[in-house]
Amino acid sequence: MRDAGIVDGSVLVVDASRPPESGHIVVASIDGKYVVKRLKKVRGQFELHSENVLVAYPVLRPSSDLQIFGVVTSHIVEHLKKPTRKAKQ
Repeated sequence: MRDAGIVDGSVLVVDASRPPESGHIVVASIDGKYVVKRLKKVRGQFELHSENVLVAYPVLRPSSDLQIFGVVTSHIVEHLKKPTRKAKQ
């Protein structure tokens, strides 16, 4: 979800009471795995899309085992560099 501004280490604010709609970013479970994806309705079927032009992730087209836990309403990204390990001398 890099192109949506969500990167590794981002803190997500998720509203579990908000009904998911096409176009929302959601936290979902598909086949027992948790994902953060853009929900889209295409030809009457829901799909989960990644947003990263650098990697060609496949579109997920869940059959019946899709659970949406909530809609991502905001996210927090830390802009400070993490401390790096010093080389042993």
